[in-house]
Amino acid sequence: MGSKWGSCFGLPHIFKTIVMRKIILLLLVCVALFSCDRFGNKETDGKKDLRIVSLSKHLTEMVFALVKGHDIVAVDLSSNYPDSAKLLKTVGYHRALSPKSIISMDPEFFMPV
Repeated sequence: MGSKWGSCFGLPHIFKTIVMRKIILLLLVCVALFSCDRFGNKETDGKKDLRIVSLSKHLTEMVFALVKGHDIVAVDLSSNYPDSAKLLKTVGYHRALSPKSIISMDPEFFMPV
């Protein structure tokens, strides 16, 4: 007679181990698949426009260099390059920012100093 703990439902121990590994792998794959969309931030057409408020001139320049300048809705007073940054609304000087003006822009993302 075999050991009481050696088999489960008539299966040898090696088969039980293989079945458990497959179940664990299946559970991990399911968790990975379902967690990919858990926040629901889907982009409908591959382009999601952000509303960015840039609070520093060097960050404004970087966003424009990354070809995302169209997402910026407001900048601080020191943001003067590129020239298209001068056309955007301002929220104050970067050392004396007005929270009210930042909130009024309804940003989805703001880049602090």
